[in-house]
Amino acid sequence: VWQDDRDTSTAHYRNGLPWLSKNINIHNNVFSYGTNFCPVLTQDLRQKWTGNDFGITMNGNAYHRPSPKNPERFACWANGKKGTESFPTLTAFRNATGQDPQSTLSEGAAITDGLGRLIASLAAVPRALPAKIAAAAGQAVGAKRIGAFGVPLK
Repeated sequence: VWQDDRDTSTAHYRNGLPWLSKNINIHNNVFSYGTNFCPVLTQDLRQKWTGNDFGITMNGNAYHRPSPKNPERFACWANGKKGTESFPTLTAFRNATGQDPQSTLSEGAAITDGLGRLIASLAAVPRALPAKIAAAAGQAVGAKRIGAFGVPLK
C-alpha cells in the first residue's frame, strides 16, 4: 500500500479525489512469492504515517515463501519519519502491528499449483465475506474461503 505526496492542498490535485490510501481490508488471500524485497509493504513517501495509520486490516491470509531467508523480509511497514520497519517473519509482524492474527506463513513447498489452486492444508482462518463483496463475487453473505472464489479448489 503506497502513499505518495499528492493531496488536495496542491491545485493540480484538487479534483474531488482525496489522494489518500486509507481504510483497506486485505482478507482471505493467498500470497506466494519468491525473492521480492518486502512482499508485504506499506510506504508513506511523506514519512508521516505508520502502517496502521493507513487504516489497513489484514487477516485470514495464507502467505508462502520458499524459505525463511527467501525473501529475507516478510514485511516492511511504514514507520513515520524513520521510513520503514522490516519484519523477518509473520510472527514478528503480527506482534508489532496487530495485523494478521489468524493468518499463516508456510515456508518450503508450494501451497498452490500452476493454476493458483490451493494444494496445501492451511492454518489460516478465513474471514466471512461482507454483503457487498459476497454480492460482487456471486457468493452467499458470510461465505468463508481463502483464495479466489473463481478458482476451483483441488
